[in-house]
Amino acid sequence: MDLNLTIKSEKPIIYLAGHTKENEYRKYCIEKYGKSFKLIDPLEKVNKIIENDNSLSKKEIAFKICKSDKVLILNSDCLVAYFKKPTVGTIMEIFFAFTMDIETYIIMENKQYENDYWLLAHSHKIFSNTDNCFNYLKIKYNKRDI
Repeated sequence: MDLNLTIKSEKPIIYLAGHTKENEYRKYCIEKYGKSFKLIDPLEKVNKIIENDNSLSKKEIAFKICKSDKVLILNSDCLVAYFKKPTVGTIMEIFFAFTMDIETYIIMENKQYENDYWLLAHSHKIFSNTDNCFNYLKIKYNKRDI
């Protein structure tokens, strides 16, 4: 895998983190905010890796997926994590992005983990819904009313 991959975009690049089964969240973000931002859905790459590398062991596939996700995160301006049903992968993505000085934003509708010290320490801001998060990002990146 090319670790020197560079994603070019005139729009801010946002990595969409979250449970692999949160398809409605990803679809909503892409449909509503895809014109304002370059949204990266890592599952597109994950599905290709799984489909194309069926001769690899599960551990080898896991390494390829993690490496791919890290490259995509490194090419992003920020990471937005939908935290309805957190997984180890989502938590690791947040931690990785934060430690690489990539801003991390959390969408947490149920507020179950809003006082978790590790999550508070490794996120730049926590939002109660998707629209609040992306409206904030529009303002942050000077993309009002796009």
